[in-house]
Amino acid sequence: MNCFIDADLMQKISTACSFQRVERESIPSDLTLNLCQRFNSAFPAIWYVGFINPAFDYKAMSDKRFLAFALVSWFILMVFAIVNAGIREGFYVNFLNELQAHQMSTFTLMVMIVLYTYVLLRFSGYDITERQAVTMGGIWFIMTVAFEFLAGHYVFGSSWDELWGSYNILNGRVWALIPISVLLAPLIIKRIISEA
Repeated sequence: MNCFIDADLMQKISTACSFQRVERESIPSDLTLNLCQRFNSAFPAIWYVGFINPAFDYKAMSDKRFLAFALVSWFILMVFAIVNAGIREGFYVNFLNELQAHQMSTFTLMVMIVLYTYVLLRFSGYDITERQAVTMGGIWFIMTVAFEFLAGHYVFGSSWDELWGSYNILNGRVWALIPISVLLAPLIIKRIISEA
């Protein structure tokens, strides 16, 4: 596949982006898919960042059943995260300092994510492909980071510095492992189940 966008396609994109009138038929229906695939072949270094991923199943994004499965399962995952936060504040802080409680909470949530993903993919009765597992991980990742920063700041009142501080590994903050876990868990668990 040619990794450069041809001049004709670039003109159509430019016209569409500038909100000039364009005949519907003049823009390919799979324009987004073409752009993403070409972008990925031109920039392989950003292989696994959210939706810019050659393994990402872009067509699954139009499958309403799959999208519902991915979104509902993420909301259930957030319930586990809230329960985990309650355990940290109600239990860990009684015998650990704040940093140790943060690290313990991160570890327990990672375990919850892996176990939940295994139960979900093994017993839900909804069989997904490996590419859909990558897509699910991307959806979970984006929603997790968006929820953490947007709800953390605007709903729970955390400052931006506090939110970014949770990712500072040099200070012993290991929260970055949570978005990484939700990103990778569906694919890893899917492979484990497939090989069993």
